[in-house]
Amino acid sequence: MSDSTFIDKVTANRVFALGDDGLLASPQQSGSLSNNRIATRRNEVFITDGNSVRWAEIGTDGQTSMTSYKLLDLSSVNFIIEALEINQTGTKLAIIGSAEIAVCVLPSHNNISSSKSSIAVKSHKVGAHLLSETSTTRLLKVIWNPTGRYDSNLITLMSDAVIRSFDLCINYEQPEFSYDLSTLGCNGSNVGASFSTNTIIDPVSITFGASSDIMGLITLYVLSSDGDIYSLCPWMPSQAVLSRESIEQMFDFAVSMEQEARQSNISNNNNPQRRRYLRQLDWVSRLWNQIPLAIAETRFSLINSSVVEELLIVKKPALFSNIAPAGPYTVSPFPDVLYEGEAVDFSSVDIGAMSGLIVAYSNGLIATLLSDNSTITYFADDANIDRNTDEVSPETLSLVESIQLPLQHSLIYQNPQVPFSFFVVTETTIFKVDYAAWAVPFSDAVNQGDIEMVESILESGIVSTVSEVNRSPHGFPGRAIITDKSGLPYLLTYDGQDASLVLALDESRIFNRTNISTVDEKVETIESVAYESLLAQPYADIERVLLGNVKTSPPQQLLGSISLNEQMKCDGPSLNQFSAIVNFYGDQISMVHRVSFWIHNRMSLQVTEYRRQMKKVKEFEEKLKDLSSQNQQLELLQVALDRQRRLSQRADILLAKLSSKYALPLSENEKKWFDEVNRVQSKLNDKQGLQIRVESALEQGQTILSKAKNILEDKANDNNNDTSGIEKDTVINSSGSLRLTQDKIDRLKDLLFSENQLVENTKTLLTNMINVTTQELAQLCV
Repeated sequence: MSDSTFIDKVTANRVFALGDDGLLASPQQSGSLSNNRIATRRNEVFITDGNSVRWAEIGTDGQTSMTSYKLLDLSSVNFIIEALEINQTGTKLAIIGSAEIAVCVLPSHNNISSSKSSIAVKSHKVGAHLLSETSTTRLLKVIWNPTGRYDSNLITLMSDAVIRSFDLCINYEQPEFSYDLSTLGCNGSNVGASFSTNTIIDPVSITFGASSDIMGLITLYVLSSDGDIYSLCPWMPSQAVLSRESIEQMFDFAVSMEQEARQSNISNNNNPQRRRYLRQLDWVSRLWNQIPLAIAETRFSLINSSVVEELLIVKKPALFSNIAPAGPYTVSPFPDVLYEGEAVDFSSVDIGAMSGLIVAYSNGLIATLLSDNSTITYFADDANIDRNTDEVSPETLSLVESIQLPLQHSLIYQNPQVPFSFFVVTETTIFKVDYAAWAVPFSDAVNQGDIEMVESILESGIVSTVSEVNRSPHGFPGRAIITDKSGLPYLLTYDGQDASLVLALDESRIFNRTNISTVDEKVETIESVAYESLLAQPYADIERVLLGNVKTSPPQQLLGSISLNEQMKCDGPSLNQFSAIVNFYGDQISMVHRVSFWIHNRMSLQVTEYRRQMKKVKEFEEKLKDLSSQNQQLELLQVALDRQRRLSQRADILLAKLSSKYALPLSENEKKWFDEVNRVQSKLNDKQGLQIRVESALEQGQTILSKAKNILEDKANDNNNDTSGIEKDTVINSSGSLRLTQDKIDRLKDLLFSENQLVENTKTLLTNMINVTTQELAQLCV
């Protein structure tokens, strides 16, 4: 459920107050540039005001009265700001004018509590010599590259049909490389010479692929005004960051594609399509070989600061450095109504197991296109492949849904925090398109390989829920996703005068969160919705049209004096009146046709839902059978455990009875024996016991022996002079008394050793006797 307190804090904040020049109240539209003047970082808001940027934090506990904001000191910004674009990690902000760009390093969250009203930040203009206010070229689209190192790779599309890639870690002035769509050529430090082939006419927008596409992170899609879609793959800076998992998936995909080609009818190495797969495998292999020695880069998620992602820094393989655009993609089926308007904007979306593109046209039409398979690399050497031969499989997109909105200029706004939905921004209205009703079962069927379910969903018709989120005659120069303290996403819109907040997720799909607080940690349990019906869309619209709008007879003021039973006159007034009546019935027939179309779609959904529910019932029945068999096994196991517990209790009772019944008291002789044993043990192990005395005597003997040995060594050199008349085995000291000879010393050592052996043997014998006696007494007691 939405938090009314949080909504009040957002809408009441002074950061949305108009500036003195009122620039926020005059949004402009130029090309496909989104002109989104709001950027968010979790619950922090950045909003433009002329050539300045305001920064505020909203909805934090303990700051209920905080309505002030900070100004970012942007010394390099001297132009009118028309749009803001924040990178994925929330560390850099692209400040976009009509023909100029500046990038500032955003301050950390701690600076919001500073007492200063202005926060100094580092800011630099990007490509100042290429982009200027006096230049005739205009910016069409500015996006951040998700694979850029330190999240510092900025991609621009300008009206001169040139895509420029700026590595802001190296150079703010010169792009790392440029790609001219008018000549289909690359030039830069890491690419070769340009080449020419068919050009892309009037490009209007660019976007990277969806994360569900294996090659999506390194695929840049280009949209032209006539609705043609091209892809540039691989699009990478010279140094990129990719997860180990994504690189391994790319390698597995390249191997599987080449393996399929080898086993199919294009197994010939000279086949153009086979050579394309081989080049892709060679290129991806060089990327995959860098994994063991790659350095890791750690990133914090902008959505959840507690999530840390470890990415590997890899170099773009120099092999086949020139890339070529694959396309234009064929769209099947391609309705004629798309030819009536020009394409103005598009965005990639995740549709469960598949990736897709949402394209907006100037006639108010929104087309949902699904990619038949993952994008593959396409290099300059592949540009000579003849697409008219049967040997080459052209890139295709499947049109699954067309939504007709009011005839207005439309832009697509999509955020990963709001899955299975996107927003369409028109001149006065914001619509939300929720495609979860068909995308969820469609994705489940694709993951399970259920072809019948996929076909039934496609045959029943793809119908998304379109709802109006907000309306304002001033337009919406600002829109972004902001989260409250519980992590729920809200759509923040600003029309230049007032800010409004709407819960972005459908409340039926919001997770039920229960926070359990303990002394040391907080445990959060999440219970998600397991099944969502295809018939979730209300049926009230059809009933309202049937009951209130369809009329079987024209109003009386339209009939006038004419009776339906009379013959019509052939004069001017009668013919005009008849024409009005025909137009009236034409409108009613058209409305009835709409109602019948809705009923048909509803009945098709009912058929699909019936099949899904029958399949679910069958799955539940099988699960119940499995649970029943498991319950029987558990019951048998429980019976065995109960029986074992009863046997253990009986054994304990019997042992207690035997101990109490057959335990005989000790006799006087046995008591005396134990006393004697304790006395002998004390004599042996006491401080004054035999063992201690023997060890002490041994130590003293060793001391005497060592001293005697030293004296003998000292007198050894003087024996020839002082002891010539005495035997060699005797020694006379200074007082003339005879000292111990060497053989007597050896004899003394033998006696001491024998005594020690006798003591040890006696101790061992007594210890064995005590142990044997103790065991026998214990057995007798039992």
